[in-house]
Amino acid sequence: MSNSKTHKITVLRLPTGYKMREFGGPGTGPGQFSGPYNLCFLPNGNLLVAEFMSKRLQEVTLTGDSVRIIGADTIQSFIGGLTTNGELIAVGKVDEGTNGRVLLYSVASGDLVRQFGDCGSEPGKLGSCWGVCFTPDNRHIIVAESHPNNRLSVFTVEGAFVKCIGAGVLNWPTSVGLTATGDLVVSDQGHHRICVFSFSSGEPLRHWGTEGSLDGQFKFPKVAQVAAGRLYVLERDSPRVQAFE
Repeated sequence: MSNSKTHKITVLRLPTGYKMREFGGPGTGPGQFSGPYNLCFLPNGNLLVAEFMSKRLQEVTLTGDSVRIIGADTIQSFIGGLTTNGELIAVGKVDEGTNGRVLLYSVASGDLVRQFGDCGSEPGKLGSCWGVCFTPDNRHIIVAESHPNNRLSVFTVEGAFVKCIGAGVLNWPTSVGLTATGDLVVSDQGHHRICVFSFSSGEPLRHWGTEGSLDGQFKFPKVAQVAAGRLYVLERDSPRVQAFE
């Protein structure tokens, strides 16, 4: 997991949460980070780090050795969302007023493949893109938009708009992932809760959580992702990771 305050990455072993190692530190040199935010694993087992302040992606090994930099000349915006389907890397931009808010890079070459999404509030346009994910069939990309739209937007991988989900329900969604059954799990940061939606119908299925520091409560949940059969939630204002069956 990333820590934007210390500019370090912590490696935990699942499902125990045992801390294996920590690496990084503030800076723009190899193996250093400037505001690490979202992370994802590449097919080779390395980690891809979205650096919010440096406006770049950095591939590192799990011991912290820098492998390459991606997007330093093309992202040119603060990075929120990050994910990969093994062939493409999807990046979400959070700057207001910039178009091309979702960028797709080749995993193999690191080159920019395409970008889409004009800035705006109408269906098919995008606000601040804090979370992105591919559907299992790799046909669609789901974008979690916070201010000012507060919704999920679904696009084809070619960039064609499909539909919106969660408008009027979500407040500051900052990540989106998929359950084993194909439903969407969203960190609804402004409501201090986790929401689950049907991808096919877009209907809300359930939600849980209230503001607080007790088990099952959240202080601005910023990331909610499924791994090893469990849902793991990271909170902005709490130094812990909660796991749910």
